[in-house]
Amino acid sequence: MVKRFLRLAGTGAIAAVGILAAAGWSTMHAQPAASSPLDQLLLEVRQLRGEIKQAADSSMRAQLFVARLQLQEQRVNAVARQLMDVQNRLAAVRQQQAQLRQRLTAGEEGQNLLAPEDRSDDQIRALRVQVERAQAREDELRAQETTLIAALTAEQARWNEFNERLDALERSLSPGKPR
Repeated sequence: MVKRFLRLAGTGAIAAVGILAAAGWSTMHAQPAASSPLDQLLLEVRQLRGEIKQAADSSMRAQLFVARLQLQEQRVNAVARQLMDVQNRLAAVRQQQAQLRQRLTAGEEGQNLLAPEDRSDDQIRALRVQVERAQAREDELRAQETTLIAALTAEQARWNEFNERLDALERSLSPGKPR
């Protein structure tokens, strides 16, 4: 009977040791519970570090967007200045061309509007050449104007895109809204 008890006790003891070993192993490898104040403090510090990193990342993105927006605005302004310059030159060429045509018409009709030295055939041919050059220059400036208008439209579209992205970032960072 004692042998039988020891046999049963031995089997139970082995089972008990196995259960205790399994419980000890699972406790060692389980996530530490935030039970002590030090563990809770450590957990809070980790969370704060994560939030600070997220805020720093958001700040960097915002600064990058603002810099891109400013560069794009500079591009828009540069193209707008170029366009204005071409339009001013175009207006001057058109005015010059109108004056040349008026002088040419007056010379061809033999009107007395021209000074006597401007009435010769050579002078009339020279005026025609000047009118043709002015027309060629006007055509060239019109082509530049068309190109610059297209470039300005494209640059403004890019500026609008950056501005919309910056607005979206601002909305995502506004207080009271979940991130």
